[in-house]
Amino acid sequence: MQKDHSLIIIIGLLGLVIVALVTLFTYQSQVIRQEKNEEGGNLQLRETVDHISKTKNNPGKTYYWLETENGFELVVSMGEKNTGGYSITIINSKIVGDKTVITVAEKEPGPRDIVTMAFTYPTATMEFAKKPRNLVVQNETGEIYQEIVEPATEE
Repeated sequence: MQKDHSLIIIIGLLGLVIVALVTLFTYQSQVIRQEKNEEGGNLQLRETVDHISKTKNNPGKTYYWLETENGFELVVSMGEKNTGGYSITIINSKIVGDKTVITVAEKEPGPRDIVTMAFTYPTATMEFAKKPRNLVVQNETGEIYQEIVEPATEE
C-alpha cells in the first residue's frame, strides 16, 4: 500500500517537472520571438491596432496600403462586425483596360451558425511589388470598396 502511494507521488512530481519545463521552453521561445521584433517594434501588434483604428474611423468596406520591405501590401477590410463568422478572401485579380480589378468573396454567418460573440475585423491581404495606378476593389456582386487614403486618427 505504501509503495502505491510513493509511486503516485513520484508520478505527480514527474508531471510537475514536465509542466515546468514546457512552460519554461514556451516562455523562452516567446522572449526570443519578441527580441527579434524589438528592432522595429512589435510590427504585428502595431499593424493590428492601426487596422482596428482605421476600420472604426472609416466604417464600411474599405482598403488601404501598407509599405513593406518587398513593396506594398493591400489590406482589404469588410469593416467592424459584431460577431465572428465573417470572412473575406481575394479570389481574383485582373487588368481590365487601364484598371487593376481585385475581386473578393465575402462570407457571413448563417442564422443558425454558432459564432464568437466579439467584435471582429475580417481582412484579406495581397502583396504587390509596386502600387497599381487605377485600382478597383470589389466583391462578387460588384459592390466597390472605398480606399482609405490617409491614416485615420482617433479623436
